[in-house]
Amino acid sequence: MSSADAATAEAIEPATVEAVGQLLDAAGIRRVICVDDWYATAVEVEPIIGGLVAGALPASEVLDVWRESQEALPATDDIEVITEELREAWDSFDEAIKQRMHLLLEADHTAEDGSTEPQDAPALDELRDIIPVQYLTLRLSDWRRESSSLLKDGIPTLLLLDRNFDRESLGPDAGERELVRLYREAPETWRFGLLTHTVADADGEVELWRDLKSRYGEEATRLIVIAKNRLIGRPSEFPSILKVALLNATLKRLSAEIRSAVHSTWESAFQQLEKLDPYALQRALSGRRASEGTWAPDTLLRVAVALCEDKIRVALHNSERVHQDGGLLMRINEISLPVEAEIGVSPGDDIIRVQRLEYLDESSLEARPTLPLEAGDIFKVLRDSDQDPTDAKLAEFVVVVGQPCDLMVRSDGRRNADRLVAVAPIQLEGFSRKRPREGHVGYGDEHWFSIPYLDVERTKIGKVRLNRVFHLPAHVLDLSVVSGDGTATWVKGRPAPTALVPSWQERWKHLDAWVHDLLTEHRPLLEAVSDPLARTSLLKALLGIAHIDLISVNLDFSKYELRFGLSRVARLRDPYRGALVLRAAQREMRQAFDSWLIDSV
Repeated sequence: MSSADAATAEAIEPATVEAVGQLLDAAGIRRVICVDDWYATAVEVEPIIGGLVAGALPASEVLDVWRESQEALPATDDIEVITEELREAWDSFDEAIKQRMHLLLEADHTAEDGSTEPQDAPALDELRDIIPVQYLTLRLSDWRRESSSLLKDGIPTLLLLDRNFDRESLGPDAGERELVRLYREAPETWRFGLLTHTVADADGEVELWRDLKSRYGEEATRLIVIAKNRLIGRPSEFPSILKVALLNATLKRLSAEIRSAVHSTWESAFQQLEKLDPYALQRALSGRRASEGTWAPDTLLRVAVALCEDKIRVALHNSERVHQDGGLLMRINEISLPVEAEIGVSPGDDIIRVQRLEYLDESSLEARPTLPLEAGDIFKVLRDSDQDPTDAKLAEFVVVVGQPCDLMVRSDGRRNADRLVAVAPIQLEGFSRKRPREGHVGYGDEHWFSIPYLDVERTKIGKVRLNRVFHLPAHVLDLSVVSGDGTATWVKGRPAPTALVPSWQERWKHLDAWVHDLLTEHRPLLEAVSDPLARTSLLKALLGIAHIDLISVNLDFSKYELRFGLSRVARLRDPYRGALVLRAAQREMRQAFDSWLIDSV
């Protein structure tokens, strides 16, 4: 091995080899096969002998590789003896040993034609040093000849194929086509990786995988793209991508099991829903609509979910495959890796949308008129042009902090707390070691908690300040429910959305009358004030929000339109953070309850 290669090999830490061994063992992999056109390069003994005689190739390095072949070593360090015995033993060496000796001749593994040699040779050399189980190397032509017997011998295998096989005149995409061919032919105990020098980082691996999936469809999903850069100078990163390759099939099976369980139980739930007594069901729906202002289809959906949710868990619990795959996930995730290498740094909009769904309900707000105001509703603060967008004192969102009983609209369109609703400000802050990307509930601080993924740019977390709760008129927030687009807007003559439940239709009448009467009564006064800032201050005072700098308000008498700087954008879905909101609501309302109790006694 050359001095440059030796330095690279010395960079392979024992922890890396140990982690790879533990991962392969946990996944039950007993063999690794590497198929690369580098092994198609003809290797002759004479260039190696020439290097020894000329002194360009240290004899000690040749003997180190020779020793791995378990063939008898020369009894002397005399160059003539070594070269003669090397020539005699050459045919008894396997191709891997011949390739290792050939690599010793390469000072930097560069090629004049710009081929893949600069990465292929050292990358494959690193693989041999990292893999602690049976390791086979083949050309693609050899693999195709022997694959039938290898696939049937029952040995769980990790198959690593190079993407480019130009040296065998098979084309730059022969590797990916071969892996796609194996989609249905290979046993479930096999795992697949596509080695390539055409991508250099984690994002490149993900993008190439997506490209392969778009071109080959489902048949490309069993492979994982592995950049050869992870093996050259950065071998400690290999366990991280190996973990993905080993778990890929497991995650696909779990997804299929969940899909099957959901499909079968939903069908059962629908059948039970259809068997419900129509008289009892109608009474339940009417009662919900009258007492809670709930949209009837939402109630039916809750009934269906209640009927099937437990059955889904039972179906998954009774599946032996789910238990096996779940145990494998746990074992592999418990293995300590030498470094946590970046895997898909920019996962894309699809996965971000899924992660946001764990914390925030956004899509259902498309049906805003059917979703009355609730604790945990998040409003985006719409800044005026004269407000400094970088002012850290101004929150970018607010979340409703109120008792459910106080937010419930009665059949007459009124609620218990009909004047003020408590809201907490949310400020976006950058990530730090103390506040990682995923966020933690509370961070040990009773005055605030985080909401990850609230920032669409994914560079900040939302910080809910429970110690800075303030109150807004209920009418302001209610306008966002009845406006149809989520904005807190009133327009003269605009009818109520037809999807509003009866209690909120009555609520709309109160809101419409409140704004209309207020503007009609005070229009002369507002129009008499010429200064825009003074007129805005007067309007905020009339609306009961003069003390709140955060919320802007705009009035256009030409359109007879009143618009507040708020728009309902999401609802807090995460149960732990929702519990904190309700706990804060109890704290806010405690004094009122205490007074009621004292008066009662």
